[in-house]
Amino acid sequence: MHRSLPCLALLLTVGAAQAGVADPFSTIPAIPAPDAQGTVDCSNFEAPISALYNAVDAREQKLNDERDRLEPLVQAEQQAQVAAAMQGGAAFDAQALAAQYQGYSDSAAGMLETDAECIAWSHDGGLSQNFGVSKGMAPTVRGARMALHEQLKAAPAGDYQTAFQKAAPDYVSQLNGAIATGRSRNAQCANAWESRVKQSNAKLKGNLQKLMQVQSDGELYRLKRALALAQDGQTLCNDVGYRLNDYAGGIQAVRGYTAAGGKATATGTVQDTTKALVDQVKDNAVGKALDKAFSIFGK
Repeated sequence: MHRSLPCLALLLTVGAAQAGVADPFSTIPAIPAPDAQGTVDCSNFEAPISALYNAVDAREQKLNDERDRLEPLVQAEQQAQVAAAMQGGAAFDAQALAAQYQGYSDSAAGMLETDAECIAWSHDGGLSQNFGVSKGMAPTVRGARMALHEQLKAAPAGDYQTAFQKAAPDYVSQLNGAIATGRSRNAQCANAWESRVKQSNAKLKGNLQKLMQVQSDGELYRLKRALALAQDGQTLCNDVGYRLNDYAGGIQAVRGYTAAGGKATATGTVQDTTKALVDQVKDNAVGKALDKAFSIFGK
């Protein structure tokens, strides 16, 4: 007998807008212009990241409360259907039950992010091995750093720190370009995902539909994507200072970073992202839930 409601869980928990804020991506700052020494004050990332953390936490608490309210209702409805099926009662409608679970399957499938670039631009796709930021951002960061390294290698021996100070404004400008692209791309991904899950959830009815809407909350999705991008921006900002100190060590530091930067290819990004997605899907709770749901049909 079907003993309990399948454990429904968010497959993607990256999120939407803070209450009262239509676009959380607009709260993510740019990296400030370097001073004359090439250093950057990264404190402007602290408040937006804290606000996004708080918004994610508040939204998750609200959704958890609603989930706690809905799950017993859905469980009771499902178990009544199964009981009717086992007893052969007139209340059992095999076609209606099959349609309900097909709708549930479609809704769960709708939550799967199928755009490799959208996966790469979120932390769900993992972080670039060389840069510690989302893999979608890595190619642009690599290009900026390679250009910086070329300028430094052309500098007189022992003058790499001064050369970095001169090159820093253009370098920071390129990093800010990556952040700007991230704002746009993540917003597009969030819009597409929210539209897709709304369409798939429309196939459900009643409390099950409400529960799946909680599971695929567009606001949480957008908020978490914004938080990941803000963290990437802070990582890049802090790296400007680390790089300035390292380049004071001379040509070996420059050559070392050049070698590391050359590894982050676009092909590697797609391959790593695909592997991360496959590993995630293999063990996700939605997949396990579907196995339990269809087991009552002997499938």
